[in-house]
Amino acid sequence: MSQNPYAPPSASFEAGSPDGTRTDFGFRLGASLFWRVLLLQFLVTIPVLSFIGWPNDFIAFKPSVVCCCAAIVLALSVKFAKPGALFFIWGRRLNLGVAAWRRFNWMAAAYYFALATGNFVLALSVPIETWLTVKMFFPLLSLIAFCAMAPRFLRGVGK
Repeated sequence: MSQNPYAPPSASFEAGSPDGTRTDFGFRLGASLFWRVLLLQFLVTIPVLSFIGWPNDFIAFKPSVVCCCAAIVLALSVKFAKPGALFFIWGRRLNLGVAAWRRFNWMAAAYYFALATGNFVLALSVPIETWLTVKMFFPLLSLIAFCAMAPRFLRGVGK
């Protein structure tokens, strides 16, 4: 009897992902990591923004709160739900080892913490018009750059 090619993988939850059998650490991996990080960001942003009812005077600090929440979710997921939250968004398909997923989750947590800190400093130091201009382009462009460069730091991890 042949195995169903559409069936989910039969590996147990404890098995994690394969032991680092990936050979391509280029653009395709970066694009795959990008949409996973972006999806996690939206999943964190929606509940956080629904509970924040700040007046308009503090609107510039909302991105800092969202980024801090994303960093906390990523850090706690590495600590308590190994190999991390980003692995649970179809991460098994990328054939990265558990150590690579843990490293990427920590890198993403550091990225979001740096983004929150940068937004906080920028919101305090520049006029709102300048903040809006930077806020419009920088977070997405920096996320694209982060995910494009991340595979370089994952090569050779977990072997």
